[in-house]
Amino acid sequence: MLKLSRGQSITGRLLDVLTLLRVACKRGAHTDRVRFKVLVDAHGDGRQCATTVGLWALIGPGNTVAPVITIMLERED
Repeated sequence: MLKLSRGQSITGRLLDVLTLLRVACKRGAHTDRVRFKVLVDAHGDGRQCATTVGLWALIGPGNTVAPVITIMLERED
């Protein structure tokens, strides 16, 4: 498991993002786009300095028509 710092891991961070995406999808059940926010450790040192990062996800067909979820920062498209 790849560690970021002070007990954080890429796997754990991804699980947090996907969990919050799931909650946002339940709220916006009839749309292909959802917006949500996550708290991240701003300095990577485990202190109480969290920054809110806005994300959004687009759910649509991929190259094989199977559903694909793309997660981006608010300013990306």
